[in-house]
Amino acid sequence: MNQTPSTSMKPMYLYSAIPTTTFASVALDTLDFDHGYATFVVAAAIGAGAAVTGLKVTECATSGGSYTAVTGATFTNVSTSNDGAAEIASVRIAPRLRFLKVEGIGGGANNSVITAIGVLTGASTSTSCDATFIAEV
Repeated sequence: MNQTPSTSMKPMYLYSAIPTTTFASVALDTLDFDHGYATFVVAAAIGAGAAVTGLKVTECATSGGSYTAVTGATFTNVSTSNDGAAEIASVRIAPRLRFLKVEGIGGGANNSVITAIGVLTGASTSTSCDATFIAEV
């Protein structure tokens, strides 16, 4: 029997702000999703002459601990040449630590807006879902 999308996936709004220096999203808790993936969608709209750099997925065993970068989960820097582009990174959960975040460095005084959304799929108790659906975050 197929489960509904609400039990086999978990979307979460992680971050949206205008950071002028380093920033970190809220933590995405991967508990009960150890058979799947954490997919991150990051978009940035930058001010004139600004850049958003160092965008990456980080991990930690506790939600408030010290996070380290996940190898291979680094986003392209955003500058005037790719302003407004969205990027997606997907990380297999099984070898990762429990909590994941998106971190980076904002665009300084030029008002760069950064948004990050995370979606967990592959809950430990889920079976495949063949329905078409929209998930609200």
